[in-house]
Amino acid sequence: MSSEQPESDQLALLLRVNAVLSSTLTLDEALHGLIVGVIESLGAERGFVVLRKAGEWQSAAAHYVDPQKRAEALSFSRSVVEKVAATGEAMLAVDAAEMDTPPPPSVTLQGIRSILCAPLRWLGEVRGLVYLDHTIRQGVFKESQRALLGAICNQAARTLENAALHDELQRAHQRGLLQAGESSSATVRESPHAEGLSQVERTAGRSALDFLLGSLGDPLAAGRWENAEKVVAANPLGDLTLETEMVCIHLFGALKVEVGDRAVEDWASRKDLLLFSYLATHRDQVIHEEKLMDVFWPGGGKNAKHSLHNSVTQIRKRLGSKDLGREVLRRKFEGYTLGTKCWTDLAEFRQAFQDGKQAAREGRPTEASVHLQKAEALAHKEFLEGFMEEWVVDQRSQIELLVSECRTLLADDFQARGKHLMALELWRRVLDQDNCSEAAYRGTLEALRALKRRTEAVRVYQTCVATFREELDLEAPQGLAELVDF
Repeated sequence: MSSEQPESDQLALLLRVNAVLSSTLTLDEALHGLIVGVIESLGAERGFVVLRKAGEWQSAAAHYVDPQKRAEALSFSRSVVEKVAATGEAMLAVDAAEMDTPPPPSVTLQGIRSILCAPLRWLGEVRGLVYLDHTIRQGVFKESQRALLGAICNQAARTLENAALHDELQRAHQRGLLQAGESSSATVRESPHAEGLSQVERTAGRSALDFLLGSLGDPLAAGRWENAEKVVAANPLGDLTLETEMVCIHLFGALKVEVGDRAVEDWASRKDLLLFSYLATHRDQVIHEEKLMDVFWPGGGKNAKHSLHNSVTQIRKRLGSKDLGREVLRRKFEGYTLGTKCWTDLAEFRQAFQDGKQAAREGRPTEASVHLQKAEALAHKEFLEGFMEEWVVDQRSQIELLVSECRTLLADDFQARGKHLMALELWRRVLDQDNCSEAAYRGTLEALRALKRRTEAVRVYQTCVATFREELDLEAPQGLAELVDF
């Protein structure tokens, strides 16, 4: 990406990073999502999230464009890190070689030309930094990107803080469970819900949580605690005792199926791929074989049933072992469904969207925003991109309505909190889907009015008038003209 980013690209980056961070719980996931998103968007060659550990600044997450630089993954300029940590201000070095006399050894040895670094603050002090550099040419970073990285770090700090608290809570859970397990393993085996352990787990976890949260007042802590309790109740000995190979199915964008770390490719036929996609789309339903034959082999009679069973066999083979194939693609009630070892981004989107709507209805705006941002990030691409089968097009239309509603709710939330630039980016995405959305035009004009950008507001209103006239043969909605008069 060019170092001179349009405002819309910068807003999209803020939304993307915010959504990635909001959709993770563990600190490692949050750190990795942050550095990957930043380095790919700001055009850096290498990037690090640096945290203070045992009194020293150490790399906690790293990402680099050139695989040959893997050996340098821990080699960042410590003098720059120390300066930014001391001042608490983001720093831009357009020519790192002239930054100090003599320049730091790490800069000289690695040929670093440009450096961008910003602090991460939580609990009232600088706890980490995001560090980016480039060796190809000086001046790759601009002043506007220094401000942008600072904004991203301010946005990310609270999420990283919460993720760190969540990790500590999980460690406290595990310590409590292991200690209890050593003294009462027989009780554990006899009680599938681990009622004897729940008090130990609750005491250890609650005390750690109370100590760490202090006066932070984390609005999501209660929800995270409830989720952690459910996991422990279902599996009191923790995931360490389970050997589960998850199947991840990505339906937004080009279809991608992964079994563990292995990508499933070389499908026997396009029909197999589409059949599996159909079942994944209807993740929690049992689809009767008559329905599947009607969709994929209409009018095929007995041959259709044979074709269906053959396709199921081929899909199971592609997924791996015979046992795993049958576990993933299950025969049930004269039909087929996907097993519990399957994760789909579509199901995750639907759940996050519904959770966000529910939280908004119940007056929990902060939690609603987290869920809605996660949903919006999951649906950043077209459903089953490249496929135009009738059932795909029908599903795509239904999903686009949900995505548009999600973005509308999220834009309204940003607007209410005075984050008009973020709201503008979401309204733009709504209009990309539906160029006759009255809500999106109204929201856009209200945001531009708040930002005092009248010239742009006039252009948007003129576009609205022309679009309604050409597409719907209607006049522009009432009340929009007044929003331009400022």
